Amino acid sequence: MRSRDVHATTAGVLFIAATATALVATAFRGSLLEGSGFLTTVALHQDRLLVGALFQLIAAFTSAAIAVSLYPVLRQHAAAMALGAVGFRLIEGVFIRPVSSGDADLGQAVRPGRGRRLRIRVG
Repeated sequence: MRSRDVHATTAGVLFIAATATALVATAFRGSLLEGSGFLTTVALHQDRLLVGALFQLIAAFTSAAIAVSLYPVLRQHAAAMALGAVGFRLIEGVFIRPVSSGDADLGQAVRPGRGRRLRIRVG
């Protein structure tokens, strides 16, 4: 296979991986962060939130990898547009990352206390 075909195939596989990991992250998070008592729900299901954050982090890295693998293919047609596509993909990866780390921080900060009280650790 030619180098361009390898890059295009890699980009396609990364598109599928990014979509799949984003969907899996959404499935794990589900409705944990909805409603007025979401801190209690998060405290009871920390593992789901952390696994969802992990899959979001993987989606962020695959989004950046799409940019790197797709650039050589797009550059042959329009170099400026290819550079713009790389920039926007990297921005997407940068914006996904704080969401995943925020979910992970929330999962670590909320701990179930004794009985029905909820203890929140700050700092």
